[in-house]
Amino acid sequence: MSEQRFGEAIAMAQRAVEVAPSLDPPHFILGMALLADDQPVAAFEHVRTAVRINPRGPPTYLTMLGLMNFRAGRSNEAIELWERVRRENVDMVHARILLVGVYASTRPDEAQRIAREIQRINPELTAETAVELFPGRFSQGSRETWRQSLRQAGFQD
Repeated sequence: MSEQRFGEAIAMAQRAVEVAPSLDPPHFILGMALLADDQPVAAFEHVRTAVRINPRGPPTYLTMLGLMNFRAGRSNEAIELWERVRRENVDMVHARILLVGVYASTRPDEAQRIAREIQRINPELTAETAVELFPGRFSQGSRETWRQSLRQAGFQD
């Protein structure tokens, strides 16, 4: 998908879902391909299916489900999922990065506290590299807003 060949990725993932509809990874992969192809509603359904099939699956499932909720304007649902990932996965930075972005303008003290957690986990992470952990998930304007939020919370460039 890094070469923007979303149609091929979607077709392959759809085939995997057809072959193994009761396994969670094909649904998650199809969801990610659909999201990269700017089909967030279909993407949401497949990632939600992956979570339903495997409710104890990788924290990435819930992190991405939260991101899809956020993009759909369901911020509270997104925050709830990201906070769950944060509580249950002490060394996972992805959900924390997203929380810093959300909390920077409304709860700056909490954003700074989470930024310190991230820097404890990965001291080399910068505002730029943190946003790059989510390729294709934000528009350019959103990427810059997220970078600014991370900087406000204490990230360096």
